[in-house]
Amino acid sequence: MSLSWPWPDASGGLLAVFALGLAVAALLLALLLRREASRARASLRRAEAAAAEAREADRLLRTVVDAMPAMVTACDADGRVLLVNAAQERFWGLAEGSAEGRLLSELGLPPEIATQLRRAAEARAPAPPLEAEATDAAGRRRALLHLAAPVPDDRPARARTVHVALDITERREADARLRHMAEHDALTGLPNRALFAARLEQAMASGGCALQCFDLDRFKEVNDTHGHAFGDRLLLAVAARVQAVLGPEDLLARLGGAEFAVIQPGAGAAEALRLGRRIVAALAEPFRIGGISVRTAGSVGYVLAPAQASTPERALQHADIAMYAAKGEGGSRAVGFAPVMAEALALRRALEGDLREALDEGAFSVAFQPKYAVADLRLTGFEALARWTHPVRGAVPPALFVPIAEETGLAWRLSRTVALAACRQLAEWASAGRPVPVAVNLSAGHLLTDAAVELVREALAGTGAPAHLLEIEVTESVFLRNAEAAERAVAGLRALGVRVALDDFGAGFSSLSYLLRLPFDSLKIDRTFVSALRGASGLPGGRGAEVVGGIVRLAHGLGARVVAEGVETEEEFAAIRRLACDEVQGHLFGRAMAARLAGALPGRWGRRWPPALREAGD
Repeated sequence: MSLSWPWPDASGGLLAVFALGLAVAALLLALLLRREASRARASLRRAEAAAAEAREADRLLRTVVDAMPAMVTACDADGRVLLVNAAQERFWGLAEGSAEGRLLSELGLPPEIATQLRRAAEARAPAPPLEAEATDAAGRRRALLHLAAPVPDDRPARARTVHVALDITERREADARLRHMAEHDALTGLPNRALFAARLEQAMASGGCALQCFDLDRFKEVNDTHGHAFGDRLLLAVAARVQAVLGPEDLLARLGGAEFAVIQPGAGAAEALRLGRRIVAALAEPFRIGGISVRTAGSVGYVLAPAQASTPERALQHADIAMYAAKGEGGSRAVGFAPVMAEALALRRALEGDLREALDEGAFSVAFQPKYAVADLRLTGFEALARWTHPVRGAVPPALFVPIAEETGLAWRLSRTVALAACRQLAEWASAGRPVPVAVNLSAGHLLTDAAVELVREALAGTGAPAHLLEIEVTESVFLRNAEAAERAVAGLRALGVRVALDDFGAGFSSLSYLLRLPFDSLKIDRTFVSALRGASGLPGGRGAEVVGGIVRLAHGLGARVVAEGVETEEEFAAIRRLACDEVQGHLFGRAMAARLAGALPGRWGRRWPPALREAGD
């Protein structure tokens, strides 16, 4: 059996097979072309998408670069600008898009940019940061930080570098403010203790200097009376006034509180003394603040460094010692350091601690000095005086411990101790049938606040002492500090029923205005006027008698009694009698004595008293 093709003959069959192959090939080619066309279209779409993405990335990059606060510039190897961002254009006043394609040297930018780009290109690494000042398109002087780095590329011909400039003006200013705050006093703007110590060290190392230290006397009273805001204004006025008397090379600093210091480069002892006196004179003038006139004073201590102090710390210490020596001499003066002052200060510091301990332990006593009527030598009263017997040093003079109490804030406790003891004794004498008036001194600082009135009210209420037998002595200096506050205090004291005496009249800047306004019961003439009455023949002498006589007539005209204190000789007493003073007190008539001795005094003074009464006390 045989098979046959379905074509008529063999040749026809071959043609049919060939035709079929061609058809299949055509179909495959069509499919291939369709697939390639599809691939081409997909590739084109990807290319278009990639181009779109590239354009979007370029727009995004440009937006980011333009939004940067930093100034950005990119250059090629020939120094032609490839990119400048908006911040760079704004800073230098370049028109938008005007820089690309131009040489960097054509743009007129500062040389620091080209310098940084060149360094980065040559080193093929980021250039070290460079700070420089430049003037922007608005004419403002600005501080710029320049940075530059190469763009990584293996082809040297395509080398590109990028420069970035940061405006660091605000940072510099902030740093300067922080540095200023760290080195200067927040209130006055003067150098503080830290900066002053550094400048002092420099001055000592470069030829030496004089160091002046001073502070304001009674500044605490100003704060207590008028408030801290007023005290701050006073410190500002003090700084301005002292600055006006300094030389151009002198440096004024505030060390803290009311304490200031001055470096006087190259000054010797004579120059230091002159400047110290100018400072004292400047501080002695009244300050007018907010319609209020305030008198203060300053004590200046100075030292030559390194001649008298080898280190800044020791120089400050020695100047401080000299300042306290000036205070000890009465204040309102300039005093140079001497080695002996260190010993005196050590004693003073030791006494400060002992004074606190003595107040805590009730170690203070009160002595009573008698006062007599000039006309008939009748006993008219006593003045209560604080006394302190140190367990080691013995009797400590009031002239030493009272200023320490004032400066260390212990004056109120001391005044309270004396007032209570005096009122207890006054009440005891009154209940025993001997109603003798007693006078008590109060600190001037307390009279500028409500403390004085409250202290007296407490003493009277706690002891039952008759108010009309208590006399409060105030010094005229309190009215120079704050007349209004002092008037209120005097009025408050009189409202309690006590008498008020003006003590040490004439010792300071006496003013008749407050004598006219205030109803003093008595006026005490300072001892300096009493001693001026001595004459060769025992008669009133010259101007001293005229002044005292005028004071007596004035006081009598105002209805006040006159007490002459510090009378020590018969000659002085004779002069006082001729000038018609009302009362007298002093060592001639008896020193301050214990209460038991004071209570035993007869009603009239006599030369035949037992020595125990005549010479008692100190």
